[in-house]
Amino acid sequence: MLGNLFGAPHFTVVKDDIRWFDPVILNDVDVVIDLAALSNDPSGELNPTKTYDINYFGRFRMAKLCKDYNVKRYILASTCSVYGFSDKTLDENSTTNPLTTYSKSAVMAEKDILQLASKDFTVTVPRFATVYGLAPRMRFDLAINAMVLKLYNTGKISVMRDGTQWRPFIHVKDVVKAYIQLSTCEPDIVNGEIFNIGSNDQNYQIYPLAEKLGEGIGKPSSDMTDDFQILLYLWCILYLYMNLVEIPDSLKLKV
Repeated sequence: MLGNLFGAPHFTVVKDDIRWFDPVILNDVDVVIDLAALSNDPSGELNPTKTYDINYFGRFRMAKLCKDYNVKRYILASTCSVYGFSDKTLDENSTTNPLTTYSKSAVMAEKDILQLASKDFTVTVPRFATVYGLAPRMRFDLAINAMVLKLYNTGKISVMRDGTQWRPFIHVKDVVKAYIQLSTCEPDIVNGEIFNIGSNDQNYQIYPLAEKLGEGIGKPSSDMTDDFQILLYLWCILYLYMNLVEIPDSLKLKV
């Protein structure tokens, strides 16, 4: 994923964990964009305790240490999942309604980390729509990416539930643009603020979206099955197996 950056000037890889990394690595850092998380609902439910350890306690630890070590700007990557299900148009002032461990831990992290904002420490929370698009390390647990993969492999698309649910989407390139903007704009504009990151013209109901994808690639309309949900859980189990290890309690939640 980062292979083309190795050897580049001013680029260093530190392989560690936000729950217990040595904070000296924050010396002389200007901006931290915190992407660390178990990053979807199914993986969050496999081990809720670990999810809260990483997505809430770990990220709060990161933000607190950033402030202690004079990092000027901290950006907490959050999610539109904090709103739960709704048929209404929502904005940043809408009431949150987290329904899963993943979204509940995000709300908790937002609340406590935003309180760290000060004139010398800029804290911003972007709530991203569901991301899609080609990337060096593809995530096929995300709706559009998963639909395209299933369509490519089988000629059909599996849709969860009845397909009438609305989902906001955003291309990965627009996510990168948002991070650059939030990292470089005047602090007074974004400090202590939450921003919904998406667009009205990329809000779709899942079944019509599946039909649009099928038409665009010249494949049949989607099948209404639960195969996608089963595959998603299997993917999450594999992800946790490959990326997580059990950590002694004595090492957890140290700030």
